[in-house]
Amino acid sequence: MTKEPPKGPIKWMRRRLLPAGAKFAALGGLCLLVLWIVGRVLTDQYQWSQFLWWVPPIWAVGSAWILLAVSAVLGKFSLRTGGMILRPILTLACIGCSVFVVLGIWRMHRVFNVVTPVAGPATIRVLHWNQSAYNTKDKAVDFIVPVDADLVLIVNARRNQHRTSLIRALDQMAPSEEDERLYPGVRANFKPNHATIQGDALVLSRFPIIHTGTTWLDNIVDSEETSRPAGQRGWIMFVELDLSKRYPDGPSSMVVWIVDLPSEPMLWRMTSMQAAVNAVNKWNGVYRVSDGNGNWTAINSDDPFPEPDLVIGDFNTIRGSASLDTLAPATKDAFAQAGHGRAGSWSPRIGNKFLRQPFKLSEWHIDLALTGHRWSATNYRLINSPVGPHKMQVLDIEPVNN
Repeated sequence: MTKEPPKGPIKWMRRRLLPAGAKFAALGGLCLLVLWIVGRVLTDQYQWSQFLWWVPPIWAVGSAWILLAVSAVLGKFSLRTGGMILRPILTLACIGCSVFVVLGIWRMHRVFNVVTPVAGPATIRVLHWNQSAYNTKDKAVDFIVPVDADLVLIVNARRNQHRTSLIRALDQMAPSEEDERLYPGVRANFKPNHATIQGDALVLSRFPIIHTGTTWLDNIVDSEETSRPAGQRGWIMFVELDLSKRYPDGPSSMVVWIVDLPSEPMLWRMTSMQAAVNAVNKWNGVYRVSDGNGNWTAINSDDPFPEPDLVIGDFNTIRGSASLDTLAPATKDAFAQAGHGRAGSWSPRIGNKFLRQPFKLSEWHIDLALTGHRWSATNYRLINSPVGPHKMQVLDIEPVNN
């Protein structure tokens, strides 16, 4: 018995609507991947391209796969061919982009040779966290202490009793026999020249701090926009550490740049990085040294801002951005050297639980670590923070010659 062909509206839909839908779904998937690839190639070289660059891989490639499936389903029930040529092309593009995401972006091939990170005698372990504007209470201690870091960098550290609790919990980094005054209102059994609190930055180190200094970015927010308070305009702080006891044969010191750059979404990151470079070049030469009693004395000098061995902090642009070369040329990304996985270090705070779900798939890796030519990263990982939108980044670095 022959099955009768569809008639009426169903026939019209299967002959006209479904084939067109199949074609446009496949075409939409291809256009989406082309735009995503353009973003991957140009990164933030142009202001318009940075918004393509910021699209998370799962959003773009995953949506292309969904459109491919929609096109295939619509094509199956169509009475006319629709998207028959486009679908094979989209299939190959989806496969190619997926392989690139897994191996080129996530570096998942490294899971086969990952070992438990153990800090050796030549290793320096660094922990950085942008605490942001959230109340951490005492939760941070349980996450930070087990890392056993040699250098702890907390940006936007809260000025309350919880900061004191954290310092006291980490006093084995540089234990002192006496209760020391580290800062007005902050006392702990911690050697004063191993800890410094400058503005919104807290630095705790196993190594003596030789000197430190800070430079601030000029306000680069457009005059027509709402300007942020001066203290939030962005800054770069350097800390030089004495490594002579750890490395008798060198290097004798290490310079760490701690950065916290503007976060306005519409701001072109090339502009932000150039403002940071200008701030470094215009540094006033004032650095601080410790007297060993918890007092940091300001000293005027004609010295330039020192070249970094490690640049770490909240760059507010994602890993691999072209703008990073403006601020820190000839450096290597620590994740690219020794990381793997979906390394998203920040996600926005969304109150609505339904709107919040897509952002769990985002991969905005904006808290970064870049090593200079004298150092290399041997391990890199992100740790979920107890509160706030930023994850903690932990990396192990070693001198290149060791």
